[in-house]
Amino acid sequence: MKRTIPIAHKGITIKVRQEVTSVNGKSYTNYVVHDYTSGRLARHKRSSLEEAKTKAREIAERMASGRGPVLDLRLRDEIHRALESIQPTGMRIDSVCLRFVEAFNILGNADGQAPQTRHPDVVRPQ
Repeated sequence: MKRTIPIAHKGITIKVRQEVTSVNGKSYTNYVVHDYTSGRLARHKRSSLEEAKTKAREIAERMASGRGPVLDLRLRDEIHRALESIQPTGMRIDSVCLRFVEAFNILGNADGQAPQTRHPDVVRPQ
């Protein structure tokens, strides 16, 4: 018998799976927490639901804080600096990125070269 129990923590839901196996006629209940924070599947088995809930909360905490190994250290630093830079504007990072690309397409890059257009038959005046 398999049953899924959702555990929500800090806006992230982690699913805990209850698995019942039988060995030599005796039933054993395990709780499995799937963890993808390392980029690969890791299955954490626990013998009680409380232990599985604790592990699920730890995973959700790592995902919510960005401390998991999903992002390497250099990328996390760049993201934190970007978030600090745009914080006074009150805008979200995805909106800022879209506006930057729009401005870049209009103004060109720092070398004064016009950006490449998506349509090669469109000629921009220099």
